[in-house]
Amino acid sequence: MPVPFVTACVLAVVAFSATGCATPAGAARQDPSALAAEQARATMLLSRVAGMIEGGTVHVTVNASPTVGAYAWPEGGLLLTSGLARLLDDDELSAAVAHELGHLVADGRMHAVAALNGTGATSSAADAESLADAAGSRLLSSAGYPPEAMPRMLEKVAAAPGTSAALRPRLLRRAAALRRSAVTR
Repeated sequence: MPVPFVTACVLAVVAFSATGCATPAGAARQDPSALAAEQARATMLLSRVAGMIEGGTVHVTVNASPTVGAYAWPEGGLLLTSGLARLLDDDELSAAVAHELGHLVADGRMHAVAALNGTGATSSAADAESLADAAGSRLLSSAGYPPEAMPRMLEKVAAAPGTSAALRPRLLRRAAALRRSAVTR
């Protein structure tokens, strides 16, 4: 069952506020055809990455926010911002989708809720983000994506305008950890 629109908007606003990402003043409204193209792209990438998941239907929504963000809900709903979709190439956007799916899967079954940026400052939030990175990397590998897509995506999100200064080092540490783990495999 899709997330009701009002619920998704409220959760997205809370998540954006928590990350320090705000819609820039005077941001232009997005062309509906461009948003539809981003939605189609995200849906196609999700179908490729989510092929290994059991226990529920997963769906993705791209909203018109120019900020960079991605979020997951336990019933299988993913929310990507158009800012994220415009920032990333297909491999990197697949990595963002896989990361969000990584929050939802354990043993190939859907669970929990979280966001790409790890909004919590606790070690358990950092652990949850690292676990989602690892699970997402496994999903990417299973779907035939290059392993460097996940750390590259994290680095681009870290460098994106609007990403909070406090979040940037955490994203870069996660990217470095993924690169180190790829070397040791």
